[in-house]
Amino acid sequence: MNQPASPLGNGTSADSSRCLAVIPARGGSKRIPKKNTRELSGTPLIAYTIAAALESGLFDRIIVTTDDEVTAKIAAESGAEVPFLRDATLADDHTPVSAATVDALRRCDPTSDRYEFVCQLMANCPLRTGRDIQSSFAQLLQTGAEAQISVVRYGWQNPWWAMERNEDLSLQPVFEDRLMQRSQD
Repeated sequence: MNQPASPLGNGTSADSSRCLAVIPARGGSKRIPKKNTRELSGTPLIAYTIAAALESGLFDRIIVTTDDEVTAKIAAESGAEVPFLRDATLADDHTPVSAATVDALRRCDPTSDRYEFVCQLMANCPLRTGRDIQSSFAQLLQTGAEAQISVVRYGWQNPWWAMERNEDLSLQPVFEDRLMQRSQD
């Protein structure tokens, strides 16, 4: 996958050898057991995310961090790397998903000099396309932000996580004191 540069359709490009995609896919979901490997229209949910990451052409490596052998097998068959199984301490109900992504980055880039960009792609977003990922990355480059998170119009999500988007595209929590509350709670 080492292409020299990935055009983003707006005159901006990024060296794909400096971009890492991390797909956290825990095996122990309580609300929807094995959700990342459940099929949607005959395809495991995680396979859609891997396909979108591959389609984007942005990444030197697309890795899945999981604690589950079945998820690891499906991920590898779908075109992602699964260089290790995640430690159980990073796969419980209380550890934030960002901890699993940071762990994966440290394992893949222990000297912190390999990757300039890390993209955490949630495994359970089957409608995301490679173009969506390209568009999001182009916006990150255009704004010069240190980090970016994808958002959708509010409607059915956890109300405590509602945000308002400012004119500069930054987000302001509506309920700042509840922002770290788990969706399960």
